Amino acid sequence: MRKNILLLILFFICINAFSQIRNLDSIYSCLDYEIVHANKYVAKKKTVIDLLKKQLEKASDNTLKYAVCYQLYEEYKPFENKMAMYYLERCRYIAEVSNNRNNVNECLARLSLCCSNTGLYDEAEKFLLQINVDELSKSGLVVYYQAQYMLNNQLAYYTSVESMKSIYNNKATEFENKLLACLPVHDSYRYQVLELKLISEGKMHESMKLNTEWLHHVKKGSHKYAMMSLFRYLEYKAVRDTTNMMYWIAESALADVRNGVMDQGSMWEIANQLEGSGDIERSYHYITFTSDCANIYDSR
Repeated sequence: MRKNILLLILFFICINAFSQIRNLDSIYSCLDYEIVHANKYVAKKKTVIDLLKKQLEKASDNTLKYAVCYQLYEEYKPFENKMAMYYLERCRYIAEVSNNRNNVNECLARLSLCCSNTGLYDEAEKFLLQINVDELSKSGLVVYYQAQYMLNNQLAYYTSVESMKSIYNNKATEFENKLLACLPVHDSYRYQVLELKLISEGKMHESMKLNTEWLHHVKKGSHKYAMMSLFRYLEYKAVRDTTNMMYWIAESALADVRNGVMDQGSMWEIANQLEGSGDIERSYHYITFTSDCANIYDSR
């Protein structure tokens, strides 16, 4: 009896393992297909951008001009960094002319974020130094805290000077605390900050629980879903669950392609993992695609 039960359990374990392998093959096939047809998603993104540009041409007052320029920044943000910064600079100019000091300073903080995202850390810091914190609203402060947190986190990670690492880490922690105190409970960036903190502390059970909560608050296939999936990959990578980690990084890359995203960090990661596992052909295919995207996005 016990032998039969054991055999039955082993049978279902084998079936489950086979299913997981097939799921990976399936999602890789989907990713391969979408890469071939990526131009249609880029065309869709460009159509939206062109419509916004036409709206901007017709806009007469500064309030509407600012709103449309800001929408163009949002569309370009994951697509083409230089153009995102261009429309932020236009927003800043409009805010200057309108004497909207909060918007001027918030644009500076967002410009800093654009620079940090592409490794321009000196420029990111210079934008932050121009900000008058006293002129920021509560929502503007959130953007400022985010920019400070991101810059100092990146500097702490990349610096080779140990004495500076602790300074950057302390500043990152300072702004992390300020940021978490301001962000709504289910804000995607709040989930990112908290998950990074928990992963760095080795609290994997808590971080996975948090990620599962995040999963229930994002739309499948959206840009936010891609970010959630990337963090879910990190969770599984930390506990060396290869099947699940590859599934979720593929989900992240797939959502990025379908959203016309050029900042293809997830695709880089999956390519590196596939190279390490010996799938050189597919890895090369993904790296080539990602390199082309990086040239458009203007990432270092």
